[in-house]
Amino acid sequence: MKLIVISDPLYFEGEGPLINQLFEAGLAVFHLRKPGSGRMDYARLIGEIEPRFLDRIALHQFHELTREFPGIKRLHYPEAQRKAMMDTYQAFPLEGYVLSSSVHELDALQDLADFDYTFYGPVFDSLSKPGYRGIAAADFRLPASSLEVPLIALGGIAAGKMATVKAMGFAGMAVLGAIWADKTLVLQNFKLLADELQQRNRPYAMSIAGFDPSAGAGLLADIKCFEQHQIYGFGVCSALTVQTDSHFLKNQWLDAEQIIDQLAVLLLKFDIKACKIGLIKNSRILLEVVSYLRQHAPDIQIILDPVLKASAGYAFHDWENSLKKLEPVLRQLDLITPNYPEMRSMGAQNEVLLTAKRWAAYCPVLLKGGHQHENKGWDYLFEGADRHELRPEVDSIYQKHGSGCVLSAAITAQLAKGESLLDACLSAKKYTEKFLNSNKSLLGYHNYD
Repeated sequence: MKLIVISDPLYFEGEGPLINQLFEAGLAVFHLRKPGSGRMDYARLIGEIEPRFLDRIALHQFHELTREFPGIKRLHYPEAQRKAMMDTYQAFPLEGYVLSSSVHELDALQDLADFDYTFYGPVFDSLSKPGYRGIAAADFRLPASSLEVPLIALGGIAAGKMATVKAMGFAGMAVLGAIWADKTLVLQNFKLLADELQQRNRPYAMSIAGFDPSAGAGLLADIKCFEQHQIYGFGVCSALTVQTDSHFLKNQWLDAEQIIDQLAVLLLKFDIKACKIGLIKNSRILLEVVSYLRQHAPDIQIILDPVLKASAGYAFHDWENSLKKLEPVLRQLDLITPNYPEMRSMGAQNEVLLTAKRWAAYCPVLLKGGHQHENKGWDYLFEGADRHELRPEVDSIYQKHGSGCVLSAAITAQLAKGESLLDACLSAKKYTEKFLNSNKSLLGYHNYD
């Protein structure tokens, strides 16, 4: 959901710097609305806003100021102005601009095909206009026919109402009174709303992996990675390991029933967008788990990181020539992420790129290139008949325990946020490179920025 702040209708001392602080705090869209103001005062306020923030400002008046401030690419047309322009067949500036408007009747949405979003309200009793009553009952729901143009709830929006607004079907909310009523609490009020919205907006992802006490790989590493990507991560344990970052001593496997018991209750309550599977005992348990996920969450994206050997040197599986064994699993996956040795082992020692291409007939394959001698660090994404080269952006890296876990977890996080597979892989590769070079030890630091 979007959070939009509308300016105080009156000018006040220190307004420009305060708006800059709102942008610094994460405000994505600011609507500048000053009814009855003059052009000079309007332009003066814009001039107080840092140029790097101008693309976040939507002008309600004096649209011609975009020539003076070319960074502004958002224009708002109040309902009366929009109707007057349509009645006189005036064109809206489409190319290069984000257009918004406002409506008070849902029937008017049929006139908004050229607009990117529109305000609708007042939904609740207005905070800034006493006596301005809300038009939505507690059980109000937007009809499906109204969802072609994203609707932004306006009127009476305050902390604690976001769940209601989302349940009504709105794509976002615009706030005015809840921000500006007390000028000494503007930043605090915004952060309160932004924090609540962030919690509402975070998608869910799941990791099914081993528990590594060093937190460099497995469940703990995945959850740290999810958190940095602003994903709420669930962890399902598939094995208990005894290890450090450099030595692996032993592990205790969990069977399919134990794994499924953990994830089943989560699937019942939460809309989990993506699931990464790492260390797991064998192909039989893997198939049971994947099949359960597909049956009970048909739209979930499943990413398999086939851990055949720990970076500390312990071998888990001997899955040589495993296409026949894994074919029922592959058909249910959205991605598998083997490195070169894993692909060579699972492909019966055949040429690695050809094996990856062959496996891509069943599901996309990200062949990780950290272990190859030529073109070191080059990854290859095979999607059906297509092959994408993902080249490194750094000249050298420091080896890390759990780097493969981090890459696949970062891909999972991006897919949960709605990214395409290629974009998710590209973004995850950049994230992993930062992780690898975060320090010189075997245990890396997670940092999305």
